[in-house]
Amino acid sequence: MNSKNHLTGLFIGLILLIATGCRLPVQPEPADNLAQLVSTIQVHQQRTLYPTATDYPTQTPYPTYSDSEISALYPSETPEPTLTPVRLTQYPRRNEILVNPGVWSRDLRPYAFCGDEFAVKIGYKDPYFGFAIGNEVSQNQFLFVNLMVWNMSDHAIPLIFHKQFMAAGESDGKILVSQSFGPAGISASNRWGVHFLSSQAIPAGIELETWLVFDVNYHAENWKLIFEADDSADFDCQFALDIPQPNFPINFYQTAEANQ
Repeated sequence: MNSKNHLTGLFIGLILLIATGCRLPVQPEPADNLAQLVSTIQVHQQRTLYPTATDYPTQTPYPTYSDSEISALYPSETPEPTLTPVRLTQYPRRNEILVNPGVWSRDLRPYAFCGDEFAVKIGYKDPYFGFAIGNEVSQNQFLFVNLMVWNMSDHAIPLIFHKQFMAAGESDGKILVSQSFGPAGISASNRWGVHFLSSQAIPAGIELETWLVFDVNYHAENWKLIFEADDSADFDCQFALDIPQPNFPINFYQTAEANQ
């Protein structure tokens, strides 16, 4: 019994000895900050040092050239040729002004004149018939006439009253006369983007484009535009202009005959 207990004790002691021999030694903790700093320095001293960089190789110097070599590489520019002076023949000058009547002068043939104050001609747009314009409706048909009014004087003409204009046409041997209808003339001028004749003064030398409208019998022919100054005007004159035969924007006559 004693021998058995003795063996058991030896076996336990051997196990403790093996366990104690396999345990790694424990590093003691640094006692204070100074000891920790010293420990860190010792660890850093044991690291492998960084490799030392090799020196750069010596660069090749730029080549040098002599003056003759530079002249061969960059030849001098060719000198400019010498210009031979040329003697010009002098021709006599003539002070002449050539006037082209179609360019430099105004064609006065289409105009009708009111003394030396102003002149009127049929404008660039053809006269035409129409039943209504804007809010204005005709009793028969409106005759639309495009006019150019040219102030020839050296002063502004305040107003040329539109009712001094009349349209006259011949129908069945009779002369039918219609006076300018202002509201329709204003609407037509606004429609075409120009000033109405009686809405503003005309400055000296200015040619004003405008529209006049007359309520007429569209069956008449041989149309004329008549101007007759009244007592309210600053001028005293009368004249007449031929109006080209007006047309309808559509073939009105065939449409009217088909409806009869």
